[in-house]
Parts: sequence; structure tokens; C-alpha cells
Amino acid sequence: MPGSALTFDQILSRLHLHAVLPALETLVKFCPEAQHIARAADFSLRMSVLRGSATTLVCRAGTLTAHCGPSQPRAEIALCFLTARSLNRLFNNQSALPPLPLGWPWHLGKLRKFLALTRLLDAHLQPSPEKLATDSEFRRLHLRLLLQVLAAAAPVVGQHDAIARAALAEVSPGILEFRAPTFDFVATLGSENKPSIHSAAGSTATISFRDDDTLAAALHGELDAQAAIGLGCLEVCGLIPLADAWGVALDRVEAYLQPAPAVATAA
Repeated sequence: MPGSALTFDQILSRLHLHAVLPALETLVKFCPEAQHIARAADFSLRMSVLRGSATTLVCRAGTLTAHCGPSQPRAEIALCFLTARSLNRLFNNQSALPPLPLGWPWHLGKLRKFLALTRLLDAHLQPSPEKLATDSEFRRLHLRLLLQVLAAAAPVVGQHDAIARAALAEVSPGILEFRAPTFDFVATLGSENKPSIHSAAGSTATISFRDDDTLAAALHGELDAQAAIGLGCLEVCGLIPLADAWGVALDRVEAYLQPAPAVATAA
């Protein structure tokens, strides 16, 4: 996978913009409270780092779409951070210089809906143990969101983290499918496209989780992979070295996004 090594803060800022913020799209799709907020919202917002990455969120008619690629729609509001470190500190609820607000001032009031959605995303990414134990629907959405963030973060780390790049350079190029059948979720890693929720033709390796409990253990760093494989809870098929190399990249994601980032104060 082509790419170049970046600093820790540069990689982390890309994870915040390209993996965490796009999770708002899934939150609005599956969370009734987020749907209620989105139906009353009407905004387009770009968050970026000066001379760095950017993501544009467009919320219209109850639907939120995240645009992370090189071609992004025009935004009514733009929040530009002078450095990657400034963006990261705000995402992690630490004091930092605020972003430069660009665009039309009369649209700034629309940030209230955006902030309401980000607070709700924080609550789902960083829930209390009691909430996870007592609300099964909340737990499923929590796992879905974590899985999406992980799948979107892995290619960024695979391209720009030195350890992950070295591991992937040792194996033949291929496509890994990361499956959670109970969520009807399939992320493809190794292609030039961003991870998606549909299967990729010609995949060369597959990691599949049998149930929610196995997925939860994996996402929370509590899974004994060998034991899970022996019990049939985790299945790894195809080109095993490719799956192992992407496993290194997935482990490296945790080094950047541990604990899970907060976004409610980013604006």
C-alpha cells in the first residue's frame, strides 16, 4: 500500500477526520435520537487542518453524509485548525487554540445541531459499563460504531504508520474482508477505496466474528484470538499472512485512538 510516514499528531488528526467524524453518518442512520436531531438540522460543515486533511459533513432532510476524499462539496461553515496537534487536543477534550471559523457568519448558529450530534456520538463511543450491560440496543450500536471507526482507521494507519507499513510491505498485496455477520457489516481493507459495508470481489483473506460477544471482546481488547478460533467464534480464511499484517495495522490503531476520542468540543 503506497504511503509515507507522518508524525503521530498528523496521523491522529487524519484518524479524527477520516474515521471518527464519518461515524456520525452511521449514528444518524441507526440512532432514533440522532435522527430526531438531524431532521431539524440543515448544515454543511468542513473541518480541516491547515495544509492537511479535511472532512465535510452535509446534513440535509434528516440524512448526514461524510465526504473525506479529495473532492468535497462546498461548505457553509469551515473550521480550520492551524496544526494537527490543535485539532487532536480539542478532540481529546484538552485545552488548545480554537479553529479559525471561515464562511458565512450567519450560518454559525447551525453548529448547535452539529454539537448535539457529536455529544451523542461521544456517549455511544465512550459509554459507561452500566449502560452497556443494561441496554442491548445501545450496546449493538456502540459495537457497530466502534467497528466502523476501526475499519476506517486501519487504512490510514496502514499507509502512514511506520510499523504498520513495514508489516504490510512483507506480504503480497490483497484485499482483506473484515466481517461482522450479525451487523451485516463487511469492511474491505487493502483497496484504494474507503472501507465500505459491502463485500469486495476477489478478497484474498477474511476475518469473521460469529457473534456480538466475540466482536465486543475483540473491539475492547479482551479477545484471546487462538481460543476464539478453536471455539469457532472467530474465523480467519484465505491468505493468513495478509490477515496477520492487517492485524498489526489494527493493533496500531489502538495506539492512536486509546481511549476512544471525544468530539463534542471540537467546534
